[in-house]
Amino acid sequence: MCQHMVPFKAKPIIKRHVWTEEKLRSEALNYKTRNEFYTYARAAHAATKRRQLMDDFFPRTSVVKVWTEQELAEAAAKYKHRSDFSKNNPRAYAAARRRGLVDKICLHMVKPEKYTIEEITLEASKFETRTEFRNSSRKFHKAAIKQGVLDKVCQHMSLVKKTA
Repeated sequence: MCQHMVPFKAKPIIKRHVWTEEKLRSEALNYKTRNEFYTYARAAHAATKRRQLMDDFFPRTSVVKVWTEQELAEAAAKYKHRSDFSKNNPRAYAAARRRGLVDKICLHMVKPEKYTIEEITLEASKFETRTEFRNSSRKFHKAAIKQGVLDKVCQHMSLVKKTA
């Protein structure tokens, strides 16, 4: 070999991690759910799936909650609006809907305000432009749009052209 040449060094062989059942079990114990296990320990998760040990480490819980009418009423009592109930406790809300109990257990809840066309017209009459109406009285403006009467209640308003 010449002096300017560097002797050949073979790259060290990287030994693959060997997952034993004990190592997999101890790794799986660090996580509460299968999804968490998959997210933070993918190699161990893959080895666990390959060896079909997933059900041993994370048994599936297929217990279905059977809500009593009293439990549904207690769950609903925590909220002031149906939308809050449905968003924050969707399973109880769905159970109440399936059983036709929503109206009964939600009697204490505040209903959303519904404005009449006369109320909307009265509110709109306070403003000179649609922009003022929209910015100052959003509830009434949205109600006018939903009820399809925005053009009618804004007839008296003047058109303001945008200047560029």
